Amino acid sequence: MCWSRSQAHRDDEDRPSPVLLESLVAAAAQAEQQLGEGASNSQLVRRAAKLNVFHTMETILSQSRLLQLLVRQRQLDIQGAIFHKATGKVDFLGRLPHEDQLLLP
Repeated sequence: MCWSRSQAHRDDEDRPSPVLLESLVAAAAQAEQQLGEGASNSQLVRRAAKLNVFHTMETILSQSRLLQLLVRQRQLDIQGAIFHKATGKVDFLGRLPHEDQLLLP
């Protein structure tokens, strides 16, 4: 078997990070809680994806004072979206629903 550094790097790129997986698990649990036991897998996946986008937007805003300032001054607008790889379609989710609360001084 021949192994190279570049192959190891490519293998790592295909493997999701533990932080990413934790975020997705949290979003899936929240989606299940919101939708209840009767929800289908596709409903859960759609809701979890949306919640994960909003969580990512919240993280970005809460960890950067510069971005908070730019959004507060309306010089930057952070919008969420979900790209559907199979169709090429993009669903735009808009701003974080509770963005104003995160931007309080």
